[in-house]
This record gives sequence, C-alpha cells and structure tokens, in this order.
Amino acid sequence: MENKIIKKEKAEMTPALLMAKALELNVSPEVLEKMMNLQDRWDAKEAKKAFDEAMATLQGELPIIVKSKNGGETNSGKVAYKYAPLDTLVKQTQELIRRNGFSYLIKTEVVDEKIKIICVVKHKLGHSEQTEVIMPLSTRTNVMSAPQQVAATITFGKRYAFMDAFGIMTGDQDTDASKKTTEPEVQAEETEASVVELRLRLESVGDITELQQKWEWLSKTHPAAAKKLEKVKDELKKKLQ
Repeated sequence: MENKIIKKEKAEMTPALLMAKALELNVSPEVLEKMMNLQDRWDAKEAKKAFDEAMATLQGELPIIVKSKNGGETNSGKVAYKYAPLDTLVKQTQELIRRNGFSYLIKTEVVDEKIKIICVVKHKLGHSEQTEVIMPLSTRTNVMSAPQQVAATITFGKRYAFMDAFGIMTGDQDTDASKKTTEPEVQAEETEASVVELRLRLESVGDITELQQKWEWLSKTHPAAAKKLEKVKDELKKKLQ
C-alpha cells in the first residue's frame, strides 16, 4: 500500500485567525481588546493597499482628456487658452473610475473669501483620501452677479480637485494628420492657466518618488512650463525629504 503524502497549505496567520484562537482559549477581555485593535489596523492597511493598487491601475487606463473648450480671449481677440470642462472629464472617466472600485464626493466651503473644494475619493474596501483646492474668487465681469462669480469659482475649483484626486491629465488636440502614433501627445502650453493647472498637479504629490515621476512627465510633455515651475519643484523636494 502506497503511502500518500498530503501537503497542506499553510494558512496565512491573520489577526482574524489569531482572534479566533484567542476566543477558543478564553483569553482575558484586555487581550481580546488589543487583538481587535490589531484587526482594525490590519483591515485599514489592507484597504489602503487595495486603494493604491486600484488607483495605479486606473491611472494606467485613464486617457489624456483633450482641451476642447475655449477659455477667454487675448486683447487681440484670439483664444487665450483651451480647457476640458468638468462634464467632459466626468463623462470620459466615470466608467473607468467605477470599474476600479472607486466612488467620489465633491464638497465646497467658503474660507476667508476664498472657495475650498474638497474631492473625497473612496475605494470599495473602505479606504478614502481627499484632495483640497483653495481658489480665490474668479474675476468678476460687468455682466456677472456676485452669486455667478462664486459659482464660476466653484466650477473651476471642482475641475481641478477632480483631476488632482484621480491624476487626470489634459492635453491639446493633435491636428497633424501626418503623425502616425498610438500614444497621445501633450503639447507644451504657454498660457498662465495651463501653468497653474500643472503646478496643482505637482503640488498634489505625496512623496519624493511621486514627485520625480511627475516631474519627468512634465519635463517631457510641457518643457516650457517645466522651466517656470523649477523653483516650485525644488521647494517641494526640500519639504518631502
């Protein structure tokens, strides 16, 4: 009769398994409380890990959104800059956001005559992170009422908060039909609005590695803006070290 060797996979010893063993051994309430706290920390760590992995996957799938709407005019009557409206951003990304297990909420507050916009991103396993953008009131035109001025600022801030929270990038449309490339190109943008947008992207980083990655992308895709933001990058580097 052959001896059969049965291999059993060793179960990962998680706080939940340890707690189950502790209950079998009838441990004291104090020990059980410590183990419950350990379980909470474990769950939070796993949720954060899942959030980071899902966000990395999402950012690899997100398209570069084309700036399709005109924004303001120069003194000579030409279009000063282009931008991607909030509804366009949401329409082109909402399915990818949902598919990767994310939901979001955008809140606004008035702080010292400025508007604070908060975009809270939550993953299905429970971890959430928020991005805050503080905007001064937009320039009021002759035909704009005070409430319209506030509404315009909120719309502007929501767009940036939403983009920063998910790492969404925008770029100019490539009108050169002779270019045969499968990778979207982001053209260098010289306007003040574009530099502000890129600065917000840069200031949203959480560590040195992320700063290096964003700066590498910025230097390649927006070299003119990168020169203007060199000092900002150096200051961020000092803070993160």
